[in-house]
Amino acid sequence: MMAISEREMSSRLGYEELVARFNSVSMDVARLREMMGLIDVELELAPLDARLHSLRGWARTVAGDGRDAIADFDRAIELDGRHGAYYYNRGLAYEMLGESDLAQESFVACARLAVESGDGNLLDAVANHISVDALK
Repeated sequence: MMAISEREMSSRLGYEELVARFNSVSMDVARLREMMGLIDVELELAPLDARLHSLRGWARTVAGDGRDAIADFDRAIELDGRHGAYYYNRGLAYEMLGESDLAQESFVACARLAVESGDGNLLDAVANHISVDALK
């Protein structure tokens, strides 16, 4: 019987399985970094998958790697800018870094997309972060 490489195993996980695994390790930084390695392998196989860039961005945010997280969210938005959650998560990463003006820009973009798509949950979430001045 032929052994399956880590890369081949990862390519069989898919986005949903990666999300499930991520949710089970998000508070354990060492396991979270392992998870990022799996996401990296998936991204080698599907470099144009915005969801994977966003997932890695969230993992990096949780791990405290704000700059790299923002780069991932930027790439996700570049690939598919219709998802308000990508902007929301980028805003959180900017907030983490203390860059409130850039955070507010992301939150406003998120709010606009949430209104357009009718996503009340996302609109509620972003309302906790957006400033009135940012809406002017």
